[in-house]
Amino acid sequence: MSCRWKLIGVQVTHIDVPPGYDARRPTPDDAEAIAALVAASQASFGYHETVSAEDILSDWEGLDLTDIATVVVAPNGELAAYADIDNRRNVVVAVYGYVHPIHQGRGLGTALVQWGERWAREHIAAAPPDARVLTQHYIPIDNPAGRTLLEGLGYAQERVVYKMQIDLHAAAPTTPLPDGLLLRGFVAGQDERAVFEAIEDAFQDRWGSVGNDYDEWLKTTVSQRTSAQHWHIAQEMGHGAIAGVCLGYAAGGAGWIHAVGVRRPWRQQGVGHALLLRAFESFRRAGVRSVGLSVDSSSSTGAPRLYTAAGMDVTQRYIVYTKTLRAGRDMRHLVGE
Repeated sequence: MSCRWKLIGVQVTHIDVPPGYDARRPTPDDAEAIAALVAASQASFGYHETVSAEDILSDWEGLDLTDIATVVVAPNGELAAYADIDNRRNVVVAVYGYVHPIHQGRGLGTALVQWGERWAREHIAAAPPDARVLTQHYIPIDNPAGRTLLEGLGYAQERVVYKMQIDLHAAAPTTPLPDGLLLRGFVAGQDERAVFEAIEDAFQDRWGSVGNDYDEWLKTTVSQRTSAQHWHIAQEMGHGAIAGVCLGYAAGGAGWIHAVGVRRPWRQQGVGHALLLRAFESFRRAGVRSVGLSVDSSSSTGAPRLYTAAGMDVTQRYIVYTKTLRAGRDMRHLVGE
């Protein structure tokens, strides 16, 4: 895996932690301990899943760990909590926080939420001047304490997101494509711009989408594009337009699909289904036996139905909580919502 991390100076955004605890920036050497912490935190809510150091390192690719992540260290030197930020163009700041079960109920969750808000406010000047700016958290539906914490800090429920999964036991069936389309793999050095534009176009009507910057996208997909055996394209024959893409990667023995997008002219014609089945088969041939993805339960395109039809089941449910830090024009695409 070709990953790049920027570790410069001291932690930028301050975090207030309870007495006896300390906070610092994470380093690549922390990846294994962070993976164990995340898995333990998820298991405390009934979500048992494998989280590997490779997963953590993949999430960090191309990011400045000094700026977007923090670990909280317990008095005994073990990691007690971890949080990182998915900065969506300074308009939506999604904060992912995890507290080890041993340390839950001691104020660390509050500290992580407030750290995320402080980070967003420190970067608010980089957002368009008329844009609404908000922070966002994903809380397991079976985490009443976390829900109470966020609601007490001024957050409101907005959506429910599913994690869906499939176990691969046999070769995936094939399904026909519309006339004039073909399925092929991603070609590094040739397809980057076209795939990026296809994703941006397909996701215009996905809830919460604010668009991405091409150069930033390139930075955060280096290793995936270098070994892109799980990136698949549906394209018009004769080197025509891309109709849809399915982008995934394998880490820690499991597969993850982070984008399935079909452009409007080709929807409801089986393109997404064909891409998914091709992805499942590429994972199976690589020795991967479990593949997951996340999806908005209220997707205007009916994405959960597509994934269910492909054999996936809902394994986890999260409530999306948001808090407006600055009022303004909502730049999230909500076409069809």
